[in-house]
Amino acid sequence: MMAAADHNASVIRARVIRLWQTGRLSTYEIALELGIHESAVCRILDAWRAVGC
Repeated sequence: MMAAADHNASVIRARVIRLWQTGRLSTYEIALELGIHESAVCRILDAWRAVGC
């Protein structure tokens, strides 16, 4: 069960980053598109930037 949750989280992270890279959507719009909270989008992007996108 945890493996499925980890996979889903990875998919969400990848989609957030892909949508952000298009430059067309705000964090709010990405959150609406994916059905997650905007703060989650911001945390994902902050972690992605910290790694050295």
